[in-house]
Formats: sequence, C-alpha cells, structure tokens
Amino acid sequence: MPDLDNELATVRAETKAIIQPPDFEHVLRRNDRHTARRRSVLAFAAVILVLGILVPLLQTREVTPAGLNGNVIALDFADPEHGFALLTDCLATEVERPQCLWRLEATRDGATWLPRTVPPLTGGPDSDVQALGKDTVVITQGGVRWLSKDGARTWKSLPPGLASPVDSIPPGAEVFAGCTDWRLADCDKRQVLVTLPDSGAVAPLANQPPMEMSRATAQQIPAADGSWWVYSEDKVTLRMNLAVSRDNGRTWQLTYPTMSQSPLDDRNTEWSLVDGFTVVGGNGVLYGLAHGMPSTVPGRPFATFFGFYRSVDGGRSWELTHLPTVDRVFRAVSATPVVTSAGDIIVSTPDDPHQRVLISKDGGRSFQPAQQPELDWITWTRAGYLNTRSGPVPRHWLSADGITWRELGGG
Repeated sequence: MPDLDNELATVRAETKAIIQPPDFEHVLRRNDRHTARRRSVLAFAAVILVLGILVPLLQTREVTPAGLNGNVIALDFADPEHGFALLTDCLATEVERPQCLWRLEATRDGATWLPRTVPPLTGGPDSDVQALGKDTVVITQGGVRWLSKDGARTWKSLPPGLASPVDSIPPGAEVFAGCTDWRLADCDKRQVLVTLPDSGAVAPLANQPPMEMSRATAQQIPAADGSWWVYSEDKVTLRMNLAVSRDNGRTWQLTYPTMSQSPLDDRNTEWSLVDGFTVVGGNGVLYGLAHGMPSTVPGRPFATFFGFYRSVDGGRSWELTHLPTVDRVFRAVSATPVVTSAGDIIVSTPDDPHQRVLISKDGGRSFQPAQQPELDWITWTRAGYLNTRSGPVPRHWLSADGITWRELGGG
C-alpha cells in the first residue's frame, strides 16, 4: 500500500514552493484599515440620517410666543411694540385671601411674549400694570407699588406718598382721578394724579381742571389726537362736565354735553345716572359715549349705554346724536366705542343674547344690532384698541384700525 503520510508531506512541500505565504502583519494592518473605513462610513451614514430628520425641523421650526395663555390680570402697552402683562393662577384656600402664583411677560416686538422677573407680590388679583416706556413698568398691588426700569428684570419698591406737583403730563405718563392718598378708592377731594415715567412716582397735576372733582373720572392715556379728558358731574346742577387739555395738562377747557331728554322717562334726570364719558377719535372727528359706572365683575366691566355724542371742533362743543331707547339703556355695553378707519362706529355688547355689537354707519346717529365683528370688552391703549374676551383662559386682540384684529400670544 502506498505510504499516504509521505505522499501528503510531498504535496505540502511542493505547494509551499509554488505559493508564497502572505505577510500576516500586513494582512492584519489592512483589516484594521477596512474596519475603520466601515465604521467611518456607518458613522457618516448615521449623521446623514440624523441631519435628514433634523434639518427640515430646524428649517420650519417657529418660536412659539410665550404665554398670555393664562389668566391675564393686567395688560398695558407703552407703544405698539412694547408691552407688559401680569398673569396669575390663584388657588382657593381656607383663609380669606387666596394664594396666587404670579407670572410677568413682556413683548418687544408686539408679537412675541417672553417671561420676565416678578417682584415679590403677595396680594390677590386686584393688581394693575402701567407700561410707562419700552423698559419702564410699574405694578401696583394692595397699595404697594413696584418699579422696574430695565424691562422687568430688577425691581424696587416705591414710597406710598405723593411726589411734588408737576406742571404738565410728561410723555409716556398715565393719569387717573384719585385722592390725596392715592390708595383710597373714594374721598371728598379728588384730583388728577400723574404716574411719572422717570420715577414711577404719583404726583398731582399743578393745574387741575376747573370742575367739580368729587365724582371725577380721567381717561388713563390721551385719545388718538393727543388730547386728555376728564369727566365729572356737578353735584348741585347734576350737569355733565367734560374737560379737555391739548397742552398736556397745562390748561383745560370745559364743555357741557347736554342730554335733552332722559331715555328713562320724560324727566331730565339722566345726568345723575351718567358716571363716565369715554372719548375716542377717528378720521378727524371725536365721539363720546355717556355711560354708567362700569361693573366690578372680574373680566366683565360692562356699563349702561345712555347717550352718544359727536364733536367736529376738537371737543369744544358736542352734538347728542343718539339717545338709546329704554330697551337699549339697560343692556350691558363696553364703555369704549371703536371707530374704524372706514368710519364705522362699533359699540360692543358681549353679554347680549340677541346681538354681539351695535354698529353705526351714519356718524353715531343710529345703531343697528349685528353679530360681527365678535368684540368683547374694549379699552384704548397706546398700541390701539384692545379687545379682551373673558373666560377660564382669557384671550386678547389688538387693532390699530378697528377692522383687522391680531390675537396676542398663543391664544
């Protein structure tokens, strides 16, 4: 039999002579390079995959306006781009005063709201915000006032007393009719007080309107034409008094809007029921809404509609253009009418089950009920008309022309 072991040994020797064995160290190095290359390719593919997912998101991502989704207690604007809003969530407790968590937000472009620092507030929701400049804001709560001049980043408390009288109302200031102790809601001697934008202090106006001031109310900011307005009623004659200043409170002119007949009966007693007179301007004409005292119901400052007036001479004289019928007198209306750039006049009636607004297309001589636009509680601000819709989550809209309304925040 052939010797297989010897034959296999001969074959191995011949094969080894023909085929040169590889350099195993070189093979290992090449394998390492291939492995690293595969890992690089896989890593690059992973990066491409991630970028393929993220890049479209980054390209389409929008900054969501912060807030105004909560309970806005107070909101004010220094101009169309700069404003401050105070929000809170109050929790019911066993004690009389609720526990409130406060947030403050600010806008610097009129659209995006960002959180800011809140001073150490301790009171309930009876709070007020005054935007006195793009970086200046005052918060008043429970007789305590806080001032920030750096866009609500740092705060300092203000003394409670009045500052020295001022000769005029400075730019950016706000006014109100108050007592010598401005913290009091009622007193025998009221006066026009000015919140000063440079210090946040409250100062009396040196030259007060020449009128009975015990029941006076003052519009917080000027009308669209720059005029300042104060309304009061003579306690003896019950005559309506309306004072206007066109030089920032240095001088005042007094007029007496008349109501020829009471819408309640044939007696001319309506004057004693009028607690306010809101003046708005538009298209070179001034309009005035005579109304009752706005309610203190949170979020629903409705008032009674007693008469509508028109002035074409800057408020030197007033024409009574519309006297509501009895069924209109007692309907809850927003005390600030809207004058659109198209010339329409809108009085909001958000609580009326049959209509949403009253619209006049003839300069305030007649008003017709309508369902549109869906307005609620209107105030005049330095950014235009502010529409506030009350509810569990209040919503707010701004309009410069009374026609186009832009919602603030996320809604």
